[in-house]
Amino acid sequence: MPGNELFQLTDVWLERPREDGTMQPVLRGLSLAIPGDGITCLIGPSGSGKSTILRLLNRLDDPTRGQIAFRGQELRSLDPMRVRRQVAMVLQTPVMLPGTVRDNLEAGLRIHGQSLSDPGAWLERVELSPDMLNKKARDLSGGEKQRVALARSLATQPEVLLLDEVTASLDAASGAAVEQLVLNLKLPAIWVSHNMEQVRRVAAHVFRLEAGRIQEEVRA
Repeated sequence: MPGNELFQLTDVWLERPREDGTMQPVLRGLSLAIPGDGITCLIGPSGSGKSTILRLLNRLDDPTRGQIAFRGQELRSLDPMRVRRQVAMVLQTPVMLPGTVRDNLEAGLRIHGQSLSDPGAWLERVELSPDMLNKKARDLSGGEKQRVALARSLATQPEVLLLDEVTASLDAASGAAVEQLVLNLKLPAIWVSHNMEQVRRVAAHVFRLEAGRIQEEVRA
């Protein structure tokens, strides 16, 4: 919907150095308006630039040239830590920090000198028991780790979720549970997925990439 863009990417290029010192384009003049409603899915073959876009939106990378705006503000003008609090990323393989589940939930807020008043409530939000707070994060199952990673992101109260193949490494039951949790959150999200059945279930908007360019907007 015009005027309702969450992110606006304009002629965005990203290049990375090859071993011989020359530059390899990853994104090639990509322009894309990501709507601010529902879930937007990015699809396309491996290496097409889907995960790279998420890294740009989270300011883990900046474009070689071109512009990215977040709710109308130039992304590079914003503090990266502020961006990562507002735009939270959850990866395919959840990274658990050393320590307990509680330590992981509070990690994002500790950077800002804050703590959670009721960490158990965040576990309940992702359908885990508060009894798990003192459990070692390394001892969790894959599905539990992904839910804790999601709760950790939600604890910073983001405006947007970036989801990079978040169910790809889970068994069918755990993957379905995480998918439903994301749907229930009712937060805008940009979701990279190779699972077309999943895309049909979750997406309000779908864009297909190939070789670092948007090929088409696909009817969701």
